[in-house]
Formats: sequence, C-alpha cells, structure tokens
Amino acid sequence: MMRLAKPGLAKPIRGIFRGQQNLTFKMTEMSGIEFGRHRVVTTHGKVPYDYL
Repeated sequence: MMRLAKPGLAKPIRGIFRGQQNLTFKMTEMSGIEFGRHRVVTTHGKVPYDYL
C-alpha cells in the first residue's frame, strides 16, 4: 500500500484549490469504491463523487 505524508500532501492541494466554491477537502483513508452508487468508502464514512 502506498502512503503519503499528510503535511506533504494536504498543504499543496489546499493551496491549489483555495477559493473553490464546489470543492470539499477531506483528509481520510479510502477503503473502497461503490462504483454503482458513485461513492468512495472512507474511514470517516461514505463520500459521494461525480467523477474519479
């Protein structure tokens, strides 16, 4: 499994998308994808998505 350091990932991504009205940034671990329901399963619950 590939892991990225939280500070090395979160800060640059937040900077890129700062000010976006239609984006929510969540730092969590993904455990699966429900393709038919368009949801990503994470350690903090299921998150809907439009495109992956």
